[in-house]
Amino acid sequence: MQLRVLLNVLSGIPSRRTSLLGAFLLATVCFGCEASAPTSPSLDSRRVQAVTSIGSRSVALLLFYDPAVDVSTLRTPAEYEDMLFTEGRRDFEAWSLGKASLSGKVFGWYPVTNLAQRSKTELIALATGYSPSAYNITAYVLSSYSGGVAVVRSGQGDFTVGASEGTGYILHEILHVCGLGHANKCTDQTQFPACGVRAYGDKYSVMGSNIFSDVAGLPPTAMHREMLGWISVPVADSSSQTKDFPLNLYETTGDALKIPRGPRDWFYIERRADGLHVCTVDPTDRKASLWLPQLPIIDRVTGIEIHSIPGGVSVTWPQPQPDRWVEDPFKQKGDPAVASTQK
Repeated sequence: MQLRVLLNVLSGIPSRRTSLLGAFLLATVCFGCEASAPTSPSLDSRRVQAVTSIGSRSVALLLFYDPAVDVSTLRTPAEYEDMLFTEGRRDFEAWSLGKASLSGKVFGWYPVTNLAQRSKTELIALATGYSPSAYNITAYVLSSYSGGVAVVRSGQGDFTVGASEGTGYILHEILHVCGLGHANKCTDQTQFPACGVRAYGDKYSVMGSNIFSDVAGLPPTAMHREMLGWISVPVADSSSQTKDFPLNLYETTGDALKIPRGPRDWFYIERRADGLHVCTVDPTDRKASLWLPQLPIIDRVTGIEIHSIPGGVSVTWPQPQPDRWVEDPFKQKGDPAVASTQK
């Protein structure tokens, strides 16, 4: 069994709280993770990887606290039960249009001396009645912990999260275990597609900075929901040079549109309550989406233009593009999931 110590210093992640203990706890042990050498972005690395997540995900929440902490100041097990398996399940089902759900059980609280030094094996031994094989996902909820980190194995895995984090944060980590990357933001759109990337920069997604909502918050991007098999996003008809497309409100319907900008790259367009939301595949991480906040979008590589119009979007191609670039990035073969760690 391979042992890898992953030091997570939260560089780039927005955080509401810091503490010496929390910083220490961010040194997390990942058992059996496969290491992969970093590579420069290429067409292949930009290809989106399908991580289909259909059906119920069974989650065990294991609650541990240091005896120095007054347990009465922490959420009760019943509150966690309601937070995840009522509120969280409702949003999970809405985002997946009924194709996925959450179930499970809360265990604890368990007092643990020297909590920061305890291994996951030691913590599991303290969780009376918990059987790892009975759950797809195990969550270690620790007092005095800041942030969260997940071991990602395409729907099977575990994550650690601070006891003060809300529903949005927990769902963020669950979706990491299901295989999603972050919802990032392009920092200099004039340089797109070589723009800088701000991690967690998409404020409209639970996989971005909306993570800190005490209620579940806003749904993942259309790219992420399609990766999970929750929605099927139609490809824009490019047989005429300019065409207008009506779009229903994304948050309530999941309605979206995608525009090929290459054989393995797409623009995903959503009409959000605050206006048009456009993202693409993050060139640095094919499981992450990249939000392009400035409209209109004029792609200097392909010549495609994207303009917001009332109730939808207007797209202009440099010339009609019938049957060009229609490869579906989610129908790939022979691309095994690699275990990784996400915060």
